Amino acid sequence: MPIEGVPRAGDEPAWVYGADTPQDLRDLADEVMTTFTSAFPSRRECLGAVGLVGARELDDRARYDPGAQEVTIRIPATAPQLRVSLVHELAHHLEFSCPSHVEIREELSAAQGLSSGDWSEGPTWIETPSEQWATAVVHYVLEEDDPRAPIVVPDETLRIIQTWAEG
Repeated sequence: MPIEGVPRAGDEPAWVYGADTPQDLRDLADEVMTTFTSAFPSRRECLGAVGLVGARELDDRARYDPGAQEVTIRIPATAPQLRVSLVHELAHHLEFSCPSHVEIREELSAAQGLSSGDWSEGPTWIETPSEQWATAVVHYVLEEDDPRAPIVVPDETLRIIQTWAEG
């Protein structure tokens, strides 16, 4: 269920929770937001507030709706699974909310060995530049791979992300 009145970009980075969001998910999500914003110090102004809703039934483990600026995450799940999913979806939020992200897409695609075609489309999920970006951000922010996403993240990709994150 969408959250009414979610603050937008320009506000301090924070989650706006759906009414039924469990407290343990809220606590974990707050930790993730702090970690994420620390990893992207020069992009804080792009983040703003993001809606977060827990769903007992969801085809994916999480999804981001750019129109609503809202993450829906499947619960229950383990804390490590939720942490990875939240960072992955925040990466999608950042690519939609930060206009300067467009400037690094070609370089990111090249570093990942992808064509510089459509950023949001690929022959498969794994070959979609936007998904490779979000998976690389998980590696950058959490310093670990997403065990459910078999995507190699070269050092060059991490360098590009870090340079952009730090401005």
